Amino acid sequence: MTDILSSPNITTINNEEAKILVGSTEPYVTSTTTTPAAGPTTIAEAVNFIEVGVKLYVTPTIHDDGFITMKIKPEVSTVTRNITTSNNNTIPVVETAEAETTVVVKDGITIVIGGLIKDEKIKSTKKIPLFGDIPFLGAAFRNETDLVRKTEIVIFLTPHIITGDVDFDQ
Repeated sequence: MTDILSSPNITTINNEEAKILVGSTEPYVTSTTTTPAAGPTTIAEAVNFIEVGVKLYVTPTIHDDGFITMKIKPEVSTVTRNITTSNNNTIPVVETAEAETTVVVKDGITIVIGGLIKDEKIKSTKKIPLFGDIPFLGAAFRNETDLVRKTEIVIFLTPHIITGDVDFDQ
């Protein structure tokens, strides 16, 4: 089965990096404890963010002959689990697959990038209400299943040179 995750368009200028994120920004909290020689101990918390999902970085260089050199960096990341610190902060553990390449392609020609594979572990529990929660005996009334879903991300990239006299709707 094939699903189209996203079909974005992005515009950038010559030699400037463009970035697309199809995913989410996951927050997590970090704490810093300061213990001075004299005075009370202070704890400062900060909210940090990490991007997960499919990211694509592209830096084009346009040549006079209608060709475009593109530095391309696709990245696929997922939160695989969380770690709890001694301060009870939950930190996400992120698994990442990435590649980096440079290609030369003619204006309007599509290139394909594949091979970025993501394994997603899914744990599901089916149980009979109340009975499935009884310690020890509840195991007879519930079913736990571990599944691994393998997904390959394929990216189709078509660059277009836009000049000042072209309508953006094309």
